[in-house]
Amino acid sequence: MIARIYNTMRELSNRCRELHAMFHLNDTQRMIVSGAGGGADWLQEHLRHDYLAAWSNPIHHTNPALEDAGVRVMAMSRWNNYYAQGIEQARREYHSSGVYLDEIAYDRVTMLRTKRLLGPAGVVDHHCHTGAHCGSCAMNCKRPGYR
Repeated sequence: MIARIYNTMRELSNRCRELHAMFHLNDTQRMIVSGAGGGADWLQEHLRHDYLAAWSNPIHHTNPALEDAGVRVMAMSRWNNYYAQGIEQARREYHSSGVYLDEIAYDRVTMLRTKRLLGPAGVVDHHCHTGAHCGSCAMNCKRPGYR
């Protein structure tokens, strides 16, 4: 069976348990993108200021107060470990054959780690939206003729 996990590193849900711990440790400046705030009610109530709101989706149609709200996270931060370990957990517990990464900000080292965690048969699909072709860090290797 082919099962690939969809994952993004650009935003993080307010439903992420680690997000709450991070705020209690006052460690957001190195991990959350600064911005004007706004967005979903939960973000405005709990984060208050200095964050960049992302998407917001209702969780249940009969209770619009239940939202899944995202904030933009910093690339090249501790979240790299979080995402890599999440991919490994998905492989181990759900027998995922790979991952579809949407708008990733991994560096080459994190991509190599992700590939190693997926195993030799693991597949990394990557989507990048820049309005034109963009090179994937998953393909960033040193070989003759590669730019």
